[in-house]
Amino acid sequence: MVFPSLLIAFLCATASAYALTWIARTVAPYLGYVDRPDGGRKRHGKATPLLGGVAVYGAFSVTLAAVLMFLVPEWRQDTSIDLALLVASGGLFCLLGLWDDKRPLRARDKFLLQILASLPFAIWGPQVETVSVAGFHFTLGPWALIFSVFWLVSCANVVNLVDGLDGLASSVGFIAISTLAIVSFGGRPPIVSLVALTFAGSIAGFLIHNWPPAKIFLGDAGSLTIGFMVGAVAIESSNKTTAGFMLVFPLALLSVPIFDTSMAILRRKLTGRGIGEADRGHIHHRLQDRGLTKLQTLLAIVGICSTMAGACLLASVYRQDLVAVVMCAGVLALIIAGRIFGFHEMMLVFRHFEIFHSTISEAARDLKVRRMVVHLEHSESLSIDALWDTVVSKLESVGGSSLDLRCTTESDNDDILFRKWQASHPSSGLTRDWQFQYTIVREDGLCASFAAAGFKRPGETREGLDQLVQVFEAFCRYLPDIEEVRNEDQSARVHTLPTAASDELVQTRRAA
Repeated sequence: MVFPSLLIAFLCATASAYALTWIARTVAPYLGYVDRPDGGRKRHGKATPLLGGVAVYGAFSVTLAAVLMFLVPEWRQDTSIDLALLVASGGLFCLLGLWDDKRPLRARDKFLLQILASLPFAIWGPQVETVSVAGFHFTLGPWALIFSVFWLVSCANVVNLVDGLDGLASSVGFIAISTLAIVSFGGRPPIVSLVALTFAGSIAGFLIHNWPPAKIFLGDAGSLTIGFMVGAVAIESSNKTTAGFMLVFPLALLSVPIFDTSMAILRRKLTGRGIGEADRGHIHHRLQDRGLTKLQTLLAIVGICSTMAGACLLASVYRQDLVAVVMCAGVLALIIAGRIFGFHEMMLVFRHFEIFHSTISEAARDLKVRRMVVHLEHSESLSIDALWDTVVSKLESVGGSSLDLRCTTESDNDDILFRKWQASHPSSGLTRDWQFQYTIVREDGLCASFAAAGFKRPGETREGLDQLVQVFEAFCRYLPDIEEVRNEDQSARVHTLPTAASDELVQTRRAA
């Protein structure tokens, strides 16, 4: 008796939704619920009615009530109060979507209203006490209500955000809710399968009108309601098991819209746009940009979602949700690696990590230079040898191979100090040579000229030479007065290494 009743409910819901959608197509233009093309994101050919979501919700509610009242009234005994709350919260999501379809809400207001819409089911419905992931169980305790609200609102939004192509959101919802109906069948109260199959039938009846080219759209009233119902049925189907809420199954079933939403958030944040700012970077846009028609794009995404559904059914049979995790992760990895979708966003992430790493590295080098300068400033013995060793140390760190220092007096250009250093052998992994000349004139007339040469390190930036200038200036600042310098031993410590010279940078600066 269970299976025939479920089949009858599915077929009745399909027929009801088909009929109600016909009515919605006729009534919507008179009520002002029409989606008009704008030449940008909305590229459908003509103005299209928007009341599809009302037809789906109406068919579901009427069919479910009729089946429980006349066909299987005994099924109401276990979970009738949960059903009332499910229908109530679903109705609130549908009303919220209707409001947004007529007068678009700000993202913040819409989000707050979604939380309010989820509260009846989240508070008085089945409580998610434990979450199970790959064999691990997490007790939520006082966080149970917050998790339920977050889960329901998230499901509503990921389906809402993927609704940008004829038949896409309804197809994703149909696959997800049908799979949950199959997973929940057997060993659980039949009421859960009844709810799931009735809603799946409602989507199927609407989908006949919504198949490309669509004659009517879901609107936010439909996409939000479908997302909520998937999340709520997932909670209901797991509520009667000892394992708690099986998080992996609904995540896998919604992995495509979740993946698409995650990439959209990444893409918009990393390109400096608002998260709620619309663009044409979603998976269906990318597939169409590659030359696929609307129908081919829809079938491709339906194929991916069906693969995810198959992974969930396989994991359910073997009671190993890790199977679904591995299979879904593999499919998403192939989508990225094949540059079908997500490759651009991953490259943005890697580029930002590269910039972050480069910034940290440069900051660390700059900190080291500043420590050198502070060390010189507070050193008790600032001998020329100590200053010279500091300069040489910094030069080596940026790939330097030679350094000539000549100190003269500005008045008569007499040489009072000369030092020369050459590396014994070049560091490995260095490319392309450079030459750097820098002259500083101190207030007391001492003129210090540095001539450095070296090899460019991979990834080295101009920051390295700028830091070298700081060390040169510190050397000049803390060098003893002219008379002391004249008395210093001017013998040079010389090592040999032939070096070429190119890319000269000559700068002259009068020290403060």
